[in-house]
Amino acid sequence: MDGVPDHRRDQPLLTWSNVALALSFVVFDAVLSSAYRLGISSSLLSAALRCVIQLSVMALMLESIFKTQNPFGVVGLARESQSNQLRTSR
Repeated sequence: MDGVPDHRRDQPLLTWSNVALALSFVVFDAVLSSAYRLGISSSLLSAALRCVIQLSVMALMLESIFKTQNPFGVVGLARESQSNQLRTSR
């Protein structure tokens, strides 16, 4: 009905192989940084790892919220996010 074939509805659009491919580019950049002695290879790798962990946790949280199909859960998450942004901007 919405243009998505039935065999693709249950498959995630982003898989771990996609994450591994993206990580390979970060590792390539870290190797180049080491080769040219730029001194940013460790910060690149730690930032990439932190990003994967944070996004994985957020994906798990959002998946559980959207599986409940409860609009109040989504609204509560949006309000919490908005209040966090207001606290950090002060």
